[in-house]
Amino acid sequence: MDVAYHFFDEFVIKLTIQDNIVSKIQSLTYDKFAPGEFIQQFRHLSAPPKRLERYLKLGEERFRIEIKEALQSNQFIPLVRNSNVWLWSEYDIRLAIKNDGFTHLLLS
Repeated sequence: MDVAYHFFDEFVIKLTIQDNIVSKIQSLTYDKFAPGEFIQQFRHLSAPPKRLERYLKLGEERFRIEIKEALQSNQFIPLVRNSNVWLWSEYDIRLAIKNDGFTHLLLS
């Protein structure tokens, strides 16, 4: 089973694909795809990138907009096809994704 995501302005579309046939289409909000608990984990980075640090200070909603824009511009890359680990290429940050969105940062 494969999963594909498409990122639009107001929502995320998640496609579940089995045997090259879309078996399920699900619409997700960005609030669900990048929940507050996930965003708060960025506060625990020992040396966060200055830009992300600034967005954190502006609040959770502004930070989520930064994530949304990065998703829409393909800055998040699965490390392996259909992997649960994605790379935020601009910042070299690894994140775990499961089911309906990001779950946690993967710190080295």
